[in-house]
Amino acid sequence: MKRASTQIIMLLALTTTVALGARLGHGQSDKSKEEGAKPDFSGAWIRDNNKSSGLQGPLATAELAVSITHKDPEFRIARSIKLNEQQMTQELVYYTDHRGETNPATIGSGEVKSKTKWTKNKIETTASWSRTSRTGDVSNFDSTEKWELSADGKILTDTVDISTPNGMRSIKQVFNRK
Repeated sequence: MKRASTQIIMLLALTTTVALGARLGHGQSDKSKEEGAKPDFSGAWIRDNNKSSGLQGPLATAELAVSITHKDPEFRIARSIKLNEQQMTQELVYYTDHRGETNPATIGSGEVKSKTKWTKNKIETTASWSRTSRTGDVSNFDSTEKWELSADGKILTDTVDISTPNGMRSIKQVFNRK
């Protein structure tokens, strides 16, 4: 039970930043990419569970859909995950100017504080949060998440490294444009 809860927390933390990514470079010319134009992440995405890796148990097969509205520096994200016949939805906001943001925890109560910035044509978010178990034990988590869009704008890749009480975890989620 504790492992499943940790996995759900990690997936939801990962998908929190999913809200960040959607259309790196979609519809832009190669010249505008070279000149440093920032891509628009707006779009609707569905996770491809067969191409994603690092998730375990029910999270590996959960249905995850993300819809992003991007007006730089603001990202508005609507995320929907279907896990064990339960549908959970959440709306999140991120800012690419590194001002910082606070979003609701993906599981349970509390908040997740993060900072988001551009790194070339990628979006990078760092976050820290804590969870208290039923027994009163506190677990701290830190993550770095990077979003990248394929050259044709049809595939969004979310790579996240999470520091957990049990060590480092890497998760790669691949999303197809809806």
